[in-house]
Amino acid sequence: DFNRFTINSNINKIKLFFPKPKKSRSVIPVNPSRRDMFLLAINNPPLWWKNKGYTTHCKERGVAIYLDVSGSVDPYLPRLVALISNLSRSLKFVHCFSTEVHTIPMEDLRQGKIKTTGGNNYDCLAKHIQKEGYKKIIIITDGHLLTGINKMEALKEQLEDVAVILFGDATRKNWFSERFEKTFTLDEVIS
Repeated sequence: DFNRFTINSNINKIKLFFPKPKKSRSVIPVNPSRRDMFLLAINNPPLWWKNKGYTTHCKERGVAIYLDVSGSVDPYLPRLVALISNLSRSLKFVHCFSTEVHTIPMEDLRQGKIKTTGGNNYDCLAKHIQKEGYKKIIIITDGHLLTGINKMEALKEQLEDVAVILFGDATRKNWFSERFEKTFTLDEVIS
């Protein structure tokens, strides 16, 4: 069930209903604080007014999708692009990885504009996840990846949830499947 992976985004929508206090300063008293009103009452107006305000801004942290684009994936790309396109209307980009991670807009993915080196490994994936600070990710792969265990162990504290979608003659013996035990086949997800 992929709804669990978008919970941060749903929480952000709820947070918009509960504005946080925000203070600002200006020479014009837009919504002055009690202190400034007191100073005005004793005939000592402040030069800079401390205005009260509220903010509803919150950082959007949804799920990050990593798509394996190594050479062994080519026959499956049309189905994978269809899956990702239907997964979320609000998805703006996908991280494609081989031996490098390239972030591409959804429109480029739909048009088949994918950057790849043809090889594969988890090292670049681990570095990118760590650098971006993601907590929840979905990895779509055929499972034929070399594992850089040292880099992966550093992710244990950072990652809260990971789903792996496997296709082709994939193997479930990879670091993410073994740690998070949320592994699905492409047919399970699409049907």
